[in-house]
Amino acid sequence: MNYEHVNLTFKVYWYFKDQPHLKVTRCKKVINTKTNKMLTYGVRGFNVGGKYYKRHQLNKMLVKIEKINMPF
Repeated sequence: MNYEHVNLTFKVYWYFKDQPHLKVTRCKKVINTKTNKMLTYGVRGFNVGGKYYKRHQLNKMLVKIEKINMPF
């Protein structure tokens, strides 16, 4: 069985307070930027740091990404 690698671009708006390598899109997809993989939504929710969180519980853990001023 053959396969191909595909690169996708997501617009992320939030990151986790305790784990800044985990980014979140507007539709609550969680992306691990260290491993370049999306976290899957399991039976009980997302497994983040050994604990399960549902999508509505993520809001308490997220920080908005601020715009960065570039000098050029």
